[in-house]
Amino acid sequence: SEAVLRAQTQTEQQINAWSHSAKEHVTACTEEVKDLLLLLTNTASAVSTASGSQERQLTVVMSRLREIQTLDDIREVRRAVGDSVVQLTESIASMVTAQADLVSNLRSQIVGYETKLQAANTLVSRDPLTGLASRRATETRVLWSLENRQPFCVVMLDLDNFKMVNDIW
Repeated sequence: SEAVLRAQTQTEQQINAWSHSAKEHVTACTEEVKDLLLLLTNTASAVSTASGSQERQLTVVMSRLREIQTLDDIREVRRAVGDSVVQLTESIASMVTAQADLVSNLRSQIVGYETKLQAANTLVSRDPLTGLASRRATETRVLWSLENRQPFCVVMLDLDNFKMVNDIW
C-alpha cells in the first residue's frame, strides 16, 4: 500500500508538472498570438489610413483585434481571430474592388486627356486650311533632327501672287 501511495504521489507530481508545462506553453502561444494581433492591428491601421472609404470597417476590425489581445483563453482567441480574419478579408476585398474601380476611372481619364492632348497637338502642328505642317511643327522637327544628328531637308516655295489667295481663304 506504501508503494501505491508513492506511485500515486509521483503520478500526481508528474501530472502537475505536465499541467504546469502545458499551461506555460499555452500562455507562450497566446502571447505570440497577441504579438501577431498587435502587428496585424498596426498593419490594418496603416491600410485604413490609405483607404478612406473602408476606414470605418477597418476601425471595427482593429478594435476587435485590440479586444482579443486581452483574452486569456486560447479557444476564445482562436474564435475571435477567425471572426476578425473574415472581417478583415471582406474589408480588403472591398478595398481591392474600390481601388480597381479608381484605377479604371483614372485610366479612362488619362485616355480622355491623351486624346484631347493629341487633338491640341494636331491643331497646333497643322495648318487648318492645307493640313500641312505648321511653322511650329517644322521648327520642332528640325530641332529634333539637329539634336539627334539625323539628316533632314527643308523645302521652301515662293509662289507669286499667293498672298491674294491666302487672304481670300
